[in-house]
Amino acid sequence: MKKILIAFGIFIFIVIAAAILIPILYKDKIVAKAKAEINKSLNAKVNFSGFDLTIIKGFPNLTFCMDDFSITGINEFEGDTLAFIKALDVRLSIWDVVGSSQMKIKSIFLDQPFINILVLKNGKANYDIAKPAASTSTGSTGNFRLALQSYTISSGRIIYDDESAGLKLKMENLDHSGSGDFTQDLFILKTKTTADKTSVSLGGIKYLSEAKAKLDADLEVDMKNSRYTFSENELTLNELVMGFDGWVAMPGEDVSMDLKWDVKQNEFKNFISMIPGVYSSGFNDVKSSGKMALNGFVKGTYNEKKIPAYALNLKIDKGMFQYPSLPTAVNNVNVDLNINNPDGVTDHTVINLKKLHAEFGREPFDARLQVTTPVSDANIDALVKGTINLANIKNMIPLDKGTDLNGIIKADVTMKGRYSAIQQKQYENFIAAGTINVSRMNYRSADYPLTTINNLLLTFNPQNVLL
Repeated sequence: MKKILIAFGIFIFIVIAAAILIPILYKDKIVAKAKAEINKSLNAKVNFSGFDLTIIKGFPNLTFCMDDFSITGINEFEGDTLAFIKALDVRLSIWDVVGSSQMKIKSIFLDQPFINILVLKNGKANYDIAKPAASTSTGSTGNFRLALQSYTISSGRIIYDDESAGLKLKMENLDHSGSGDFTQDLFILKTKTTADKTSVSLGGIKYLSEAKAKLDADLEVDMKNSRYTFSENELTLNELVMGFDGWVAMPGEDVSMDLKWDVKQNEFKNFISMIPGVYSSGFNDVKSSGKMALNGFVKGTYNEKKIPAYALNLKIDKGMFQYPSLPTAVNNVNVDLNINNPDGVTDHTVINLKKLHAEFGREPFDARLQVTTPVSDANIDALVKGTINLANIKNMIPLDKGTDLNGIIKADVTMKGRYSAIQQKQYENFIAAGTINVSRMNYRSADYPLTTINNLLLTFNPQNVLL
């Protein structure tokens, strides 16, 4: 028994000694390999302020830690930050470090990362920084091998700005985690994502504004074909819950996809949570009625020269909402909107707002809009008619502290014709009739100083637009 205790004591001593000595003995080797591989494989500037190597965090694996890790661009993207990570932990197999020329990355943790993806109008992207892999006589492609089991992003910030497609995405306070067996050619990747603020715009139209987002998605990953198939998933934006299915493939530079999505509820209240200003701390107590339907698809190929086909359909029937602490309701909301692009050619996009009707208290507001050939020569058929008393907005929607809003907006406008008629001064071929009047308008908020329009009158007729 005494010999057993002595042997166990010696084993514990060896483990403790290894935990202390191995990071010291092999620290230079790890850092040298990491820097060499980065410098060989990237067309970018990589820097970090400090590093450490420890066995304590992930025994029996080594954890390589870097602080203030950054990647900045060169050439067209000189000085632009592609990535900045406050702290980066990479977990490695200790046995590969000690006895192998090839090291396995098992897990990655990113703390407070800022990812800034830019795509220029010519399609050049700042993330395209990887140098072509140099083949060797043994077919080796490098000293690192991915044996990844999990990865985590904490408190991240992501910006995606694609000038070639007019697409902008911004996510703040992003938490994301994924787990799966990356050593397999075919496996299930389980992911969870939350973001406090998510904004999306396309072609200058803002579709999301600082929405709270949550995504739980399981993906079937086909590594050989770079194909990702959605199986079980649920996306929540504020109170709107959507499901989607389909696949995305990236075998080369092109991105192919076939995705369909629709909302899982048909209550109008879930939809209005997407409206900026409406989704506030008292939203759960809002009285609401009415039905809605929202669905769409994206299908085709995305690259620097083309976009996939897409569609968005929205219908609202007899929608109503009222905050219990406010005196006025928004009533009789009816919407019938279809945006359709059948083949990915931007000029083939058709925007058809057949109906938009809402009653702000006792004041009705109506609009319709149809636009075809928006790129080559926009063909427009539109109508706007109604009165909005801005002072009543505070009686319908809670305003941020320090916000002051007053004034009357009256509109009665009809437009029909091609934009080229205006460019060529053939005003008789473009029907424009009506007026827009803004009076005694004041706006002030915590972020903006007082803005005042005492009176504005815009008059339309086929020959003139008079301000």
